[in-house]
Amino acid sequence: MNRNQQQQGKRKQNNNNNRGQQQQQNSQQRPQQQQQQQQQYIQQSQRNTRGREFRRRRQEQKEREMQRTIQKQNQIEFTNWFNSISTTMTNIDNIMLKFQQQDDLEELFSNMKIHPNQLNSFITLMRIFGEQKQYDASGYVDLILRSSSFNTQIDEKCTLLLLYQNSIEYLNQELEILYRLFQSLKLRDYYSLKQSSIASFYNLLKIIELYNPTLQNKANKIFSNCDQFLKQIYSTAKVLEWRQIPIYPVELEFFSYNGRANQLFGKLEILQIGNKSLDLYLDFHFNLIREDYILEFKEAIISLNEFGFQNVNREKTSNIGLYQNIELLSSGMNNQDIVWKIQVEQFNMDGRKQKNINWAKSKKLASGSLICLTNIECYPLIFGVITYRDVKQNQYKNGKIQLEFRFLNLNTSLMQFFNLFSQKTILMQCEGLIDPILYYLESLKNKVSLPFANIIIENQNVIKQPNYLNYNPVFDIDISGSNFYQGNKFNIFQQPWPQLQTSLDLSQINAIKLMLQKEVALIQGPPGTGKTYCGALAVRLLYQNLQKKDFPILIVCYTNHALDQFLEHIIKFVPIEYVARLGGQSKNPILQQCQVRCRQKVDFEFREFNKLKKQMGTIIERMLKYEYQIKPKDLEKLWPELYQSIIYNFFCDNDLLVNDEEIDEDLYLQENGEQELIKNWIYCQKPKENTIVEGYLNGMNRYFKMDQILKQTQQFINLQKTPGLERQEHDSSDEELDEYLDSEDEANYNDNYKDLKFNSFGVDQAIKNFNELHQNQNLLHYTYPSIENIKSYLNQHKSNPWKLNPIDVKEILIYLECLRYQNDSIKFQKLYKQFSEQSNKLKDLYDENEIQILNSMKIIGVTVTGVAKQTNKLQKLNTKIMVIEEAAEVLESHIASILTSNLQHLILIGDHQQLKPSLKNYFLQEKLKANVSLFERLFLNKLPSVTLTSQRRMKTKFADFIRQIYGQSYEDHPDILKLNEKEVLGLEKDLVFFNHKWFEAQDENSKENKQEAQMIYQMVQYLLKCGHQQNSISVLTLYLKQAQILKRKFLDSKQNQIKVQTVDNYQGEENDIVIISLVRNNKKNILGYISIENRINVALSRARIGLYVFGNFDFIQKASHLGSTWQKMILLAQTKNCLNDYINTKCIPHGNCQTIRQPEDWTKIKPNLCDKKCLKLFQNCNHLCNKNCHISDCHPAETCPFQCDRIIDCGHKCKLLCKDKCKCTETVDLILPCNHKMMALCGTDPNNQKCQKKQQIQFSKCDHITEYLCYERQKYTKECLQICQRNLPCGHICNKICSQNCGQCEQECQKERPCGHKNKCKNKCYQNCSPCDSPVETKLICGHQTFFPCCSQKKDLQNYICQQQCIKKRLCGHDGQKCKNKCNQECSPCLQEGIRNLECGHDIQVKCSTADIEVSKAQCMKECKKKRLCGHDSICLNKCYQVCSPCLTIIKKTLNCGHSIQIECNKSKQFHLCKAKCEKKRPCNHNQICTNLCSEQCSPCNEIINHTFPCSHKQDFICSSSESLIQSFKCVEPCLLKRICGHNDPCLNKCYENKCSPCQQILNKKLDCGHTIEVKCYEFNQTQKCQQPCNKIRECGHIFPCSKLCSDQCQPCEQQVLKIQPCGHQHLIKCYQYSQPIICKEPCIKIRSCGHSYPCTNKCYQDCIICKEIVQLKLKCGHEIDVECFKSLLPQPNYICQRQCIKTRVCGHNFPCYNLCFKNDECTPCQAKIFKLLNCGHQYQILCYQSNLNIKVQCEQPCNKKRPCGHNVPCQKQCFESCTLCTELCQFQQQCGHIISIQCYQKTDQVFLKKLTCLQPCNKKRDCGHNFKCTRACHEICNPCKIEVQLILKCGHVSLAYCHQDPNKLQCTQLCKIEKKCGHSCRQLCGQPCLRCEEIITKKFPQCNHLRQIKCYENNQYLVCQQLVPKRYSCHKHSTQIPCFSFNSFSERCPDCKDCTIF
Repeated sequence: MNRNQQQQGKRKQNNNNNRGQQQQQNSQQRPQQQQQQQQQYIQQSQRNTRGREFRRRRQEQKEREMQRTIQKQNQIEFTNWFNSISTTMTNIDNIMLKFQQQDDLEELFSNMKIHPNQLNSFITLMRIFGEQKQYDASGYVDLILRSSSFNTQIDEKCTLLLLYQNSIEYLNQELEILYRLFQSLKLRDYYSLKQSSIASFYNLLKIIELYNPTLQNKANKIFSNCDQFLKQIYSTAKVLEWRQIPIYPVELEFFSYNGRANQLFGKLEILQIGNKSLDLYLDFHFNLIREDYILEFKEAIISLNEFGFQNVNREKTSNIGLYQNIELLSSGMNNQDIVWKIQVEQFNMDGRKQKNINWAKSKKLASGSLICLTNIECYPLIFGVITYRDVKQNQYKNGKIQLEFRFLNLNTSLMQFFNLFSQKTILMQCEGLIDPILYYLESLKNKVSLPFANIIIENQNVIKQPNYLNYNPVFDIDISGSNFYQGNKFNIFQQPWPQLQTSLDLSQINAIKLMLQKEVALIQGPPGTGKTYCGALAVRLLYQNLQKKDFPILIVCYTNHALDQFLEHIIKFVPIEYVARLGGQSKNPILQQCQVRCRQKVDFEFREFNKLKKQMGTIIERMLKYEYQIKPKDLEKLWPELYQSIIYNFFCDNDLLVNDEEIDEDLYLQENGEQELIKNWIYCQKPKENTIVEGYLNGMNRYFKMDQILKQTQQFINLQKTPGLERQEHDSSDEELDEYLDSEDEANYNDNYKDLKFNSFGVDQAIKNFNELHQNQNLLHYTYPSIENIKSYLNQHKSNPWKLNPIDVKEILIYLECLRYQNDSIKFQKLYKQFSEQSNKLKDLYDENEIQILNSMKIIGVTVTGVAKQTNKLQKLNTKIMVIEEAAEVLESHIASILTSNLQHLILIGDHQQLKPSLKNYFLQEKLKANVSLFERLFLNKLPSVTLTSQRRMKTKFADFIRQIYGQSYEDHPDILKLNEKEVLGLEKDLVFFNHKWFEAQDENSKENKQEAQMIYQMVQYLLKCGHQQNSISVLTLYLKQAQILKRKFLDSKQNQIKVQTVDNYQGEENDIVIISLVRNNKKNILGYISIENRINVALSRARIGLYVFGNFDFIQKASHLGSTWQKMILLAQTKNCLNDYINTKCIPHGNCQTIRQPEDWTKIKPNLCDKKCLKLFQNCNHLCNKNCHISDCHPAETCPFQCDRIIDCGHKCKLLCKDKCKCTETVDLILPCNHKMMALCGTDPNNQKCQKKQQIQFSKCDHITEYLCYERQKYTKECLQICQRNLPCGHICNKICSQNCGQCEQECQKERPCGHKNKCKNKCYQNCSPCDSPVETKLICGHQTFFPCCSQKKDLQNYICQQQCIKKRLCGHDGQKCKNKCNQECSPCLQEGIRNLECGHDIQVKCSTADIEVSKAQCMKECKKKRLCGHDSICLNKCYQVCSPCLTIIKKTLNCGHSIQIECNKSKQFHLCKAKCEKKRPCNHNQICTNLCSEQCSPCNEIINHTFPCSHKQDFICSSSESLIQSFKCVEPCLLKRICGHNDPCLNKCYENKCSPCQQILNKKLDCGHTIEVKCYEFNQTQKCQQPCNKIRECGHIFPCSKLCSDQCQPCEQQVLKIQPCGHQHLIKCYQYSQPIICKEPCIKIRSCGHSYPCTNKCYQDCIICKEIVQLKLKCGHEIDVECFKSLLPQPNYICQRQCIKTRVCGHNFPCYNLCFKNDECTPCQAKIFKLLNCGHQYQILCYQSNLNIKVQCEQPCNKKRPCGHNVPCQKQCFESCTLCTELCQFQQQCGHIISIQCYQKTDQVFLKKLTCLQPCNKKRDCGHNFKCTRACHEICNPCKIEVQLILKCGHVSLAYCHQDPNKLQCTQLCKIEKKCGHSCRQLCGQPCLRCEEIITKKFPQCNHLRQIKCYENNQYLVCQQLVPKRYSCHKHSTQIPCFSFNSFSERCPDCKDCTIF
C-alpha cells in the first residue's frame, strides 16, 4: 500500500508539473496564434480584393468585347451601305442624313475595307457632292480625300491604267472619269486635294504623254484641261496658312505646270520692314524653312522628269546624291519607329564612272539625311530619314551600300513601298540633318505668341529691364575673374558703377552692364576680343545672384566646339552637378558627366504597345510573303454579292429553291455545306452528291464551260526591273568632295539611335523570298481589262458564276488577293499611326521625368541644332534667361522657333561682320535676303548694343589687316607686346602674302588649285621638320574641293592632327600658324566667295603667331572693285613689304636663308642648310651631333647614333647604341633557389626561372612512383596524383585521384525501382533514385482518361486541366449543338436558331447565344402597319423599325393672300408660295398692270415722270427707278456760277460739280529776282521758279559766267587761280577748290634729316623712302659692317650680326666657335682634348667641354687590384669591372659534423650556405629506438621504420602494422558488430558506414494477402503487388493475366473481340 501511495503521489506531482508546463506553453503560444490569425485575416482580405479586382476586370473585358461587337456590326452595315451607292439611286438628302446619323464618321471611313464596287461609290459620291449646292459638304469631302481606302484605290487604278494603257480600248473615258472626280471639287476642298492621291493621276498623264503619243492625241482636251486644273491648284497657295501646311513633302509638289518648281503650300514674300503681325512673321519663317529643304529635291526631280536618268542634268542635281537598284534586307522596330534596312548601288545609268568612296570619312548617306525612294519615272515618292550607315568598308561588297532608314510621313503606303522593289528603283539623298528642320517647323506651327514681340516683330528699339529684376535689382558684383567670388552689393541700374577690381577693358565692362540691365542685349565681338569669356562672366554674375531662384539659365551655341568652350568657363564657378549638357557630342570627358540620362519607370501600357508592334510585324510578313490564299470566308467579306450569287445559282440550277425564290439552307445543306460549296467553286470542282446537299444534283452540266473572258494583254514594261547595267570601273581620281573633312554639324542623331535596341520583326526569311521572287508585276496586280469584263458579266441579271471558265475564276481569285493585299496596306497605315501616337505618349512620359531634373539645374547648355530636337521639352522648362553665342551665324527662323514662351531675358553674342547665316538654296537666300540674322537686323535697327574693342589673340601686324574692317577702335591689348616677339621657327617672316600665277581648275561643284595645294602641303612638311607640332598648324580654304584635296594629302602622310577646314566651319577657332588657300585665278575675273568681306575677316583673323596667305593677288586686285576690302588688304600688305612671290626659309642655328618659289623648291632644301657642323648636345647623354647643319633644332636622346658608354648597375658596360635603352647582354651562371645551375643573361631573376632538372618520388601509402621536373615539385610531392582503382562496397571501382578519399560512389545508379518500372535512374550511385517518370493511365473527374508520370500521379491529378473536346450538356437544352471548346473552358456559344417576339409584335429569327442582344438591337424589316397621327389611311412605304413615310393624301389649304391650293398631307405645315396672278395695288398709285405671280414682288412700274432740280434743270425718269436715280443724278449741263476773281473766263466744269474750273485769264507777275513773267489767274498765288538765265554777282568777285537758270543755285566758279603749297610747289587750280586741301603729287624735294642726298622716288605728299646710303657701323661685338643708313639708326640690340663668333673661351683654348655672333647662346662646346685622372690611378683622354659634366668614365685597362682574402688568384677583367670571384679551394665543416671542400668565395655567400646540403650517408638515431637502418643521404628525411608492431586502432581492435604508421589512419579489417534498427547485424568492415539492410524477408500485402520476397530496406517503401492474377474482359469470353496492382485500372476492351463496348 505504501508503495502504491508513493507511486500515486509521484504521478499527481508529474501531472501537476505537466499542467504547469502546458499552461506556460499555452500562454506563450497565444500571441503567436493571434499573430497567425491576424496574418490569415490580412491574406484573406487580400484574396478577396484580388478576387473583386479580377471580377471587375472580367466585367470590363466583357463590356469591351460587347462594344467591339456593336462597332463591328455598325462598320459592316455602313460599309455595305456605302458600297451600294454606285448601284442604287441615292440622293444627296439620304447621304447627308446617313452621314449625320454616324457618331464617328472618320473612324468608319478609316476602318472601311476595299470592295470591288467601292471606287465607283467614291466617284458617284464625289460627283453628287460636286453637283449639289444646298449643303456644305466640305467636311465630308475632306474625310474622303484623307481616307486611306480612297487613296489606295485611286493609286491602284492609276497604276493599272498605266500598266494596261495599250490594252484598254476606252482609256480616254477612264481618264475623263478621274479628271471629273477631282475637277468637281470646290476651292475650299483643294487643301485636302493637294495631299490626296491626285499626284498618281498626274503621273499617269505624264507617262502617257511620254510613251503613248497616239492616246495623247485622242485625249488632247483632257490633257489640256488637266494642265489648267493643275495651274488652278497651284494658284490657291496663299499666305497665312502655315498652321495647315504639312511639314513633310507632298508628291504633288514635284509636278510643274510651267517647267519650274512652284510653291504648292503657302506663299513666300519679303517681309515688310515696318510693323507686321505675328501671323505674317511666323508664316514667312515657316515657309522659308520648309521651302529651303524641299526646293533642291523639287528642282532635281522636275529636271529628272524632263531629261530622264540617262541624261542627267548635273547642274540641277549637283546637291543630290543618286543611287540605284534598291534591295530590301531586313526590318526592325524599337519604341520610337520602324526601321528598314536596304542595299543600294552607285548610280551609273547615265554612263558615269563609279567613285572610290571612303565610307569611314564620307558624309554620303550619313545618318539624319533626307532620302527619297522612287523609280525611273519619279513616282511614287517615298521620303525617309537615314538612321544608320555602317562605316566599315567590308560590309559593302561588289559596290553595294547598306543603310537603315525610317519613313518620314506616317501616311506612307506600305503597298507602294513594296511595289517599288519590282521596278527600276532610284534612291536620292539630300545632305544635311533633316530632323532639326522638322522640329523647327513643328515648333513654329505650335506657336501662339512670341516673347519680345515688340522688339522682334514691331521693330521697337526702346528696351526695358527684365521682369524678374522689378523686385530686387541689387546684385553682388565681382568681375575680377578669380576663382573665389567676392562681390560688392549695389543697384545695377545706378550710374556710374562703383570702382571694381577687374582685368576687363572698358568695352567689356560696358558689355557686362548691358547684359545685366536690358531684357534684350546685343554684344558684338570682333575676332579675339573675348566675347565668349565676357558672356561666361555675365552668366556667372546671373548665377551668383539668381541661384536662389527656381529657373535655370539656358546657354545656346552654334557648334559643339563653342558650347564646350563656354561650359568649360561655366564649370569653373558652378558645381558640375548643377550643369546639364543636352546632346552627346562633347569631346571633354568632364562635360560628358553633365549628360542627362533619365529612364525612370513610367506608367505606360507596354503590353498593349507590344501587342500593337506584333500586329504590325505580322502584316509586314504577310505582305512580303504575299500569302493570300482565298478561302470562303474571304470571298464573303470581300465580295458578298458574288458569294450570295454562287449559292443562289447553285440552288437554282439544281431545283433546290423553296417557292422558286427563297433558299432554305437548313433543308438541304449539310453541316458546313455552305463553306464546302464555295470551296468547290474556288477550286473549280463540281459538288458531289450527298456531300453538300442530300439528293441528286442535275444542274451542273454547264459548270465551268463558258468561253474564256480573260484576254491576252500587253503590259507597260518601262518601269519593270531589268538586269543592272554593266558595272563601271572605279575612277580613283574622281572621289567624293566631302571625304576626309571634319564637320561641326550636330550629329546627335546618331546618339539618339545608337542607344536604341531595334528588335527584328523576324521577317528575314520572308524578305529573302521576297527578293528571290523579285515581286513581279503579275503577282502584285491583276489583269485590269479582264476583271472589268468579268465584273460586267457578273452584274448582268442572268449571270451565273458557276459557268465561268476556270481561267476566269483564277483571275477573280488573283483580284481578291490583290484586294486583301491593299486592305493589309491600309490596316498597317492605321496601326502605324496608333503606334506613333503611343510612341509619342511614351516619349512625353520620359520627358516629364527629364524636365523635373532640368528644372533643378542652374545651367543648361545645348547647340542650336540640338535645341531644335529638345524644343517641346524646353518649352515646358521654367527658364527665363537665354544666352545665344555666335547668334549672328544663326538664321532668324531658327531663333524664332526656339524662343520659349516664359522667356524674360535674351542675350545675343556674335559678330555680323564675320560669317552670316545661310540657306541651302542660294537663289532663295538672295531673293528673300534671308542671310540677315536676327542679331544683325536688331543691330542695324539701333537696338542698344556694345562692341568689344580690345583684341588679345594675334600679333599687331595681323590685327592691322582686321582694322581695315573695324577701324582704329579695334585695339591691341598690352599683352600682345609679348606675342609680337615670337618667331616662326624655320621661316624668315611670320606674315607672307604669297603671290603666284597658278590657274584654278574648272569644276562644276567646287573650285580647286592643285599647284597651290601642293605648295601648301610641302610647306607644312617643312614646318613639321622644323619642330612644329601638327596641332599647331591650321590650313584654311574658301572652297570645299580644295580642302578635300589638302586633307587627303595629309591623311596619306598619316598627319591626322593637322586641321584642314573651310573658312565657314572655322569661325570661333584659332591656332598658332594659319595657312590660307584662296584658290581663285581665272581668265573671267570672277572672284566668287573670296570677295565676301565677312569671309575675308574670318580668314585673316585666325592666326596667333604666323599667317601665310596663298593666292594670285594681281588677279584679285584686278577683279575686285575700287575701294573693296581686298584692295585695302593688298595695299597694306605692300606697305608692310609682305606681298612677295617667294618665301624665305631660315636656318635655325645659324640664320642662313634659302628662297622658295615653286612647290618642288621645298624638296630641294638639303638637310645641311649651311656649311657648318651642328655640334648640339643630344638630350640626356654627353654626345655631340656631328652632322652638317640641318633643319631640326631638336636632338632627342632617342636619335643619338653613338656607342653607349654607360656603366650598368650590375657592373658590366652597356654594349648597345646610346639611343637604345641600356640592357646587359652578358651571359652568366645562374644559381636557382633549388641550388641547381643554368645559363642565363645577366640580371635575370632566379626566382622567375623554371628548373628543368628531372626528379622522382615514391609515396609510402600507395607505393606509386611519380616522375616530375624540379620546378613542379610543389605539385607532385604533396600528394599522389595517380588513379586510385580500389574496389568500393557497391561493386564499382574507384576512379578518383589516389590522394583523395574514395568517399561516396559517384557513378551511375543501377538499382531496381520499388514501383517495378524499368526506366533508368538519372542520379548517382550514392543518391536516392530519381523520381520514376513512367506514364500511368488515370481516369479524370470529367470522364476522360490521360497519362501522368508515376512519381507525381496524385499531385498532377489535382492540378490537371483537361484539354480534350468538351462533352458537357448545355444549359439551354440544345444538345444537338456540339461544343467546340476545350473541356476546361466555358461552352462555345449555342448557334441553334429560334423565334423571338419584338416590341412591335413581329417575330424574328435569332441565334440562341445572342438572342437577347439581337432582340434589343433588332430592326424589324417587315412592312409598317402603324396608325398615322393625321388619321388618314395612306399606306406607309417604310419598314416597321423606321419612321413612317410621309402621308400622300391630297388636302386643301388657304394661303395668307386668300388663294387656296391642293397639297399632300405631309406638306401641310410647310410654307407654300402662291402661284396665282398678282392683283395688289401699287404704292405709286399708277395703273400699271403687274405681270408677276402673287407670291412674287410686283413688276416695276414703267410710267414716265418729269423732275425739276434746284439748279432749275429738268429730267425725265421711269417711276420704278426714279427715287434712286434722282438721288444719284448728276446734272451734266454747263456751269452757270460766277467766278470769285471777277474774270469772265468760261467755266469748263459741269453743273453737278458745284465748283468752277481754274481761271485761264493771263496776268503779269514780278518775281523776287526782278524778272517779270506771264502766269494764268489761278497760278498767281503759287510759287514760280524763274526760268531766265542767271545774272547774279559771285561772292568771289570773278565774272565767270553761270550757265544755270535764275532759280537754281549757281554752279561753282571755275576761274583758274594760282595756289602756293606749304611744301613750296605752286598749283593752278579752280576757284572753288581754293579752300580745299590739295595733295601735292610733285616729286619730293624735302631735305633728309641724316644729311645724305639719297634720292627720294616718292611723291611730295608721301613720306620719304628710307635712306639706303651705305655707311660703316661698329657693333658691340667688335665687328664693323656696311649697312644702309636707315639701319644704322636702329638700336644695336635689334641688329643681327651674321659673322662668326670671336669671343674668348672661359677654358682658354683657341678651339673655334661655330655660332653666329648675334646668337645670345653660349659658344659651341670646346672640343680640345685633355687628360683626366681617374680614382684607380689611370689617366683617361676626354674633350674639354666634358670636364665640367658629371660623367662616368670607365677605365678599360687590365685590373691590378689586390683581393681581400689574400689569395693570388689573377683577375681576368678590366679595371672598371668588378673582380672575378676567388676560386681557391678551402675546408668547411657543416652543422651535421661532416667536412667538405668548397671555393673561397662560397664561404661568405650566405645564400649558398643556406642552400648547402650534406650528401654523406645518414647516421642519425631514430626516435622510436629501433635499429632499422636509414638508406638515405644525410640532408634527407630518414626513410620510415618498417619494424612490425601491434597497434590499438580508434575502434578498439588490435592490428599488426609498421612502426611508422598512424593507428588513427589505419583501416580496421574486422567485421562490424553494430546491430541495426531492424534487428539484423551490419556486415560491413569495421569503420565503414553501415549500409541499408539487404536481408531477405517476406512481405504480405493487406489488400490482396499475397506474399512477396523483398529486401529488408524495401519494407519501408511504397510497393505494389506484382503477382499475376486472372482478369476477364468485358466480352466474358476471354481472359488474361495481369499484375495485381493494376486490377482496378485495367482497360476492359478485348483485343480479340470487335463488338466489345465501354460501359
